[in-house]
Amino acid sequence: MHTSFSLTRRNWPSIIRWGTLGLAFALAATSAPAPVQAAEHPLSKITFDAARRIDVLDMVMSVDWDFDAPPEGTADREGNPQAYDRGFITDIIRQAALSTFIMTEGRMVVGTVRVYRNSQFMTNTDIQYLRRNGRANAHVGGFMTGCRSCRVQQYAGTSEATDAHGKTVAHEFGHYVLGQYDEYREVGGTNPNPGFPQDGDTPRDTIMHNHLRFESLSTPEDYFDPNGRSTAQIRIFGRSHWEVLTVPSPDDPVRMNRVREQYRSLAGLPTPSRSMLTRPRTGWENDLNVVFMAGGATATGGGAATPSGVIQTLVIDTTDGAALGAQLRAAIQAVDSAEATTRLQVLAHPFSLAPVIGFTVLNDAGKAAVKAAITNISPDTATDDATLAQRLFAYAEASLPALFPAGPATQSGSGFLFRVYGAQAIGVSGGNFFWFNGQVLQNLGSGAALLTGARASLTATLNAALGRVQAIRTPRDTPSVMVFTNASSTVDPSIGDAYRAAGVPISAVALASVGQAPASLRSGAGTKSLYDLAKDTRGVYKDANKPGDLARAAEQAANAAEGDDVEQIQEASATGLPAAGNLRMSATVADATLDKEVAFTAYFDPADTTKLTFALTTPGGLGISPTSLPTGVTYVLDAANGEARYRVATSVAGRVGTWQATLTASAAVSKEVALDAHVQSALFAVIDVIGGTAEDRNPIRLEVEVAGPVPVQGAIVTADIYDRSGTRVRTGLVLKDDGVGPDERPNDGRYTISLADLPNGEYDVVAFAVNNGQAVYTTSGSTKQGTNAPPQTVPAFQRRTSESFVKTR
Repeated sequence: MHTSFSLTRRNWPSIIRWGTLGLAFALAATSAPAPVQAAEHPLSKITFDAARRIDVLDMVMSVDWDFDAPPEGTADREGNPQAYDRGFITDIIRQAALSTFIMTEGRMVVGTVRVYRNSQFMTNTDIQYLRRNGRANAHVGGFMTGCRSCRVQQYAGTSEATDAHGKTVAHEFGHYVLGQYDEYREVGGTNPNPGFPQDGDTPRDTIMHNHLRFESLSTPEDYFDPNGRSTAQIRIFGRSHWEVLTVPSPDDPVRMNRVREQYRSLAGLPTPSRSMLTRPRTGWENDLNVVFMAGGATATGGGAATPSGVIQTLVIDTTDGAALGAQLRAAIQAVDSAEATTRLQVLAHPFSLAPVIGFTVLNDAGKAAVKAAITNISPDTATDDATLAQRLFAYAEASLPALFPAGPATQSGSGFLFRVYGAQAIGVSGGNFFWFNGQVLQNLGSGAALLTGARASLTATLNAALGRVQAIRTPRDTPSVMVFTNASSTVDPSIGDAYRAAGVPISAVALASVGQAPASLRSGAGTKSLYDLAKDTRGVYKDANKPGDLARAAEQAANAAEGDDVEQIQEASATGLPAAGNLRMSATVADATLDKEVAFTAYFDPADTTKLTFALTTPGGLGISPTSLPTGVTYVLDAANGEARYRVATSVAGRVGTWQATLTASAAVSKEVALDAHVQSALFAVIDVIGGTAEDRNPIRLEVEVAGPVPVQGAIVTADIYDRSGTRVRTGLVLKDDGVGPDERPNDGRYTISLADLPNGEYDVVAFAVNNGQAVYTTSGSTKQGTNAPPQTVPAFQRRTSESFVKTR
């Protein structure tokens, strides 16, 4: 058998190298205006269209019900029945878009609004819609700041028609998007914070007074009367809305706690008078597109799970052999944390021309296949025939697809691993590559040497991952990428731009080099650090100084990627245990109205499995062990990956209160051990570090939002701060929600403290939120005219959250 393709040992390497140089996974060029990332969700964007001189606002909404299986809605005030279905949501968004267009004189249009169901991404969204009665509110200026927990909060159960709902959303956009303040009178209002309406205020005829009657923002004429200048807007800015919006933000008064960014569509415009307002109604829906996102419906295990909208990619760096085992275990933890309907692929860097396993639905069979593929990943230095063959076939098929089209199965025989491509075959034996045309068997030399050109940079690997994601995603999908690598790894800045434009977050689960100083969070000249990459693309950055910490970091990153309502209660860790020593952790569990299923997890080195015993003690003193499980408690040991987990259902008797988790060593253990408690719950604590960098000119402060998702007033919130060596530099900082100092608004669930006295540097912050019996759900920090509902008692709870940050000014 002959072939017209002549291949020799001499020309093989040049052909492969040529093919590699010709291979590119890149985004298609586009002439569309470059978007600016807004808010914290990666799909929230602001795009300035210079030709039309407008800003297009892409936003994300999360509702706490299933719009495809909607509950019966509250009848409107005329008694008309309402169903909380797609039509209900669409009508609200359309009215909000129209009202926003009118109040900004056509300068801002609502573009794509992506809607998630069943509280998916509720902690990380522009608009929260809750199926209850309440008073709408918003974080002032939150849309332009990248603030993680800033949002508009709306209530579906107010007995209002959809047009009233939509107009309320537009009013809140006046706060959240435009950064402006109210112009109504708060009957009985005595809050001394200048940003709050007061009882003696003089309302103006604007949308920021009464959004059901008025459509426009205030102009200078609204404040010509010296006796009509008592509004929150005047107390904060001293000027009308349009006077503020048409001037650069550096002209804002010093009393502003948050730096306002001026929109490009408004820059350079003359301040309009009242007579100049046109209140346009044509063109508002040209860019509007409501997308109901896939996924978010309940699905568990089994072979019947079908793909949802969540698409995950794991990129595992194999260049550090000493860390690879911990990275693989962490990646498996990420797979275990994923929903059964998630689609997931795995790439092994630097040999990433083909995935280790392509996109697979993570039902039971899919998870088993993905975990097996991860377990079989080898270090980049591996020279066994199976690994070399896998890399050879991927290299040839990606570089020269006309000669080596993808598809043939790997075969074995006569000491070779090979694939047949028509009239030729390539294979591996004894560490060497071979080519065969049916007559001639050509030894091409050392496989490791010939594969040198197949090694990709981390930038190229991430670019390849993005290309594969873009090839299968639809507008209803939510993709993300998680990279497991060394904390000192960097990439070309262009990769962050590509991911940001695509709306795909990169989360980094990074391990510090053993025996070396912690890697810098900051980017160097011409490079992008993992921390900045994750921050810029709205991903999650988690690093670990010890391999044993990686699995916990991976689980947290995986939950964030899927928008799950999984919150950490507490954790504890130790660098080894003596014989008969133990590690203990206390975790307070709330009642089932707040805390759903609780998971208590122990992490350890797999080699120490037989030395460790993991037990729980209930609030009532009942001991639980793997051989003594009460009804509603399950236990799973994964010895191969160093993990043991109890799950405690809501039905367990005596569940509410403080639990004890104990890990006991029968013999000395030298490797890291850790305990962790997570819970499915709507109540969260989220950290934002605002300001303190060249990019963020705000005065630096630490904010922790505690909400469920209605703001929680009266919680006890404290924080510890560590430098990057792990030394605690601040202990027990007390954060306040009193509207004093750096705290912007009292009782809005955002607890704040200034970090101005902290030296410039890189830090980790750990925050704790607990209820000592005083915490209540409240809307008293709201920004919509109306009456506050009576506060509702919050059950006893405990939350822990952490974040890394940089201070440079």
